[in-house]
Amino acid sequence: ITSILALFAIMLLGARGAIAAGIVSITLYFLLSSKNSIKKVSLILIGSILLLTTAINFKRIIYCIIQKFGYSRTLYLLLSGQFTDGGGRNIRQEIVKNSISFLPHGIFSDRIAIAKGLGIQVNSALYPHNLFLELLYQYGIIFGGFLGALLLALIFKTWKAVLIKKNSHLSIIFYSLVMTFFIKSMISSSYLVDYASGIALGACFSILNIVKDEYIKTNADKFYK
Repeated sequence: ITSILALFAIMLLGARGAIAAGIVSITLYFLLSSKNSIKKVSLILIGSILLLTTAINFKRIIYCIIQKFGYSRTLYLLLSGQFTDGGGRNIRQEIVKNSISFLPHGIFSDRIAIAKGLGIQVNSALYPHNLFLELLYQYGIIFGGFLGALLLALIFKTWKAVLIKKNSHLSIIFYSLVMTFFIKSMISSSYLVDYASGIALGACFSILNIVKDEYIKTNADKFYK
């Protein structure tokens, strides 16, 4: 409930990437963390009814929210059909993509490349809005690719541990911190300026350590033998 209310606040005040990541993460949590198949079916049915109702009254709902709470960039983008528009991000990504090399360029170097490509001054907002493009450009194909693969392996290993453990608290931590950051990092922000990147990384290691410690305690006799 708190997450859904927070999504509403993000919709009014935040960016598209954050709300898209939140919606996907909450959906994954409800579908994958529920042990009861009846609960899953109920959630899917309720969600489908809500989505259908929202779709039918889409513009009317947005107009009502705008009248009630005032201007919201996200809502205006939804109304104009530009919610998925890159807003210049595709140009930045092409500049970075075409400049990726085997040798590293250095941290924050992608900002300089984008500024040169666009013919503007360097500023903190000039990043490709894609985590893997950042890694490949800043650290080179070999080391950047290795870091990207390591990150994917860590997230997958953590996800597997959460699914096996079936602990609601660990599930909430994983989907609200790790998955939200990972999804958002593909379409918005930069790991160098987004504090959530450090939180997500720490959450992965913490979850794996918790699961490992509990396994050792459960199988203590085997380890002592």
